[in-house]
Amino acid sequence: MTKLLNPLFVLIIIFLLGSIFRFYNINFDDLWIDEISTFWISNPSFDVNTSYKNHLSLEQTPYLFNYIVKIFFSFFGYKIELARLIPALTSIFSILVVTQISRHISKNSEYLLSAFLISFNVFLISYSQELRVYSTQFFFISLS
Repeated sequence: MTKLLNPLFVLIIIFLLGSIFRFYNINFDDLWIDEISTFWISNPSFDVNTSYKNHLSLEQTPYLFNYIVKIFFSFFGYKIELARLIPALTSIFSILVVTQISRHISKNSEYLLSAFLISFNVFLISYSQELRVYSTQFFFISLS
């Protein structure tokens, strides 16, 4: 019974469930209009200047997210099915980063609560399934 309550085992279970929630039904809905604009701006057939000009005409967020998606599309293909993978992956990495920060701050196993709250947060799960900047922005903010 004590092996089941091992903090590392609990952390792995929380992380796996958080990852499953982020990938479950990731492409259930079609792209929304704001996701379509991100998909269009990140078209790898556009040069960087054209993408940046398109970004400035539509977006009010930093260009870095669209540039990361553009690079991703140039390696893995410009497909709608792959578009939402970057926000989902950065959301999963956010679980790890916030847990690690919490582990360094707290003395006990209180980092498990942080991992639980980040993994099961409905808004973070929902935003990780959209081709928008929010999950990636949360990841970079948690890194800083």
